[in-house]
Amino acid sequence: MTTTTTRQTTPRDLWAAVDRLTNPTREPIIVDTGTTWITLPSLWHQLHEAIESGAGQQTSGRGQQSKPPCDAAALSLLLEIATDVRNGCINEEVKRSSDVPRDLRSLVSHVNASADPAALTMWHTLIRSWVARVRATISNDPNRPWPMHGAACPVCSSTTTTVWEDGEEVRVPALVVHSEAGVINRIECRAYCGEVLNGDALTQLLYDRLRR
Repeated sequence: MTTTTTRQTTPRDLWAAVDRLTNPTREPIIVDTGTTWITLPSLWHQLHEAIESGAGQQTSGRGQQSKPPCDAAALSLLLEIATDVRNGCINEEVKRSSDVPRDLRSLVSHVNASADPAALTMWHTLIRSWVARVRATISNDPNRPWPMHGAACPVCSSTTTTVWEDGEEVRVPALVVHSEAGVINRIECRAYCGEVLNGDALTQLLYDRLRR
């Protein structure tokens, strides 16, 4: 007779799961000169941006362009996660903020402190499922443009610009990364200069970001 032993979920396991969802990550990126590494926003942030990828993009920095259709799958998953986190905070009497990742980390801290094996396992399983589903959702389009946070355009020095969302101007990163067949081929400035970086200029910008 064979007995199967299942390892009990630990607080470290739970923190590792929530870190994968809420913390930025370093990922290998393929460019013309080979493979390099770059810091990407958290999976939660990428899911949020996937809802309206490229919304309101401008080339001149002025005027408004129509927005693409909302990504229903990304929106549905984001709302599901936000609802579960809200309900978890309410049930555990954890003080909430207006920031879902922050609330989730507060909830995880509370669950770990409670040392309840059932709660540890339940939240660990749930958060791991969210991580897998977010990755599947944002990887459906490997060429989806993504913003380069904190990077300055080498031509106009802009780090942010304004776009129109729901009739209001909001600030977003100036530089947007574009790919083809999973390989970065250009970076576009959404600010006033509208510069498109490729070739040596693209490689230099990526290396400058890595050095920082």
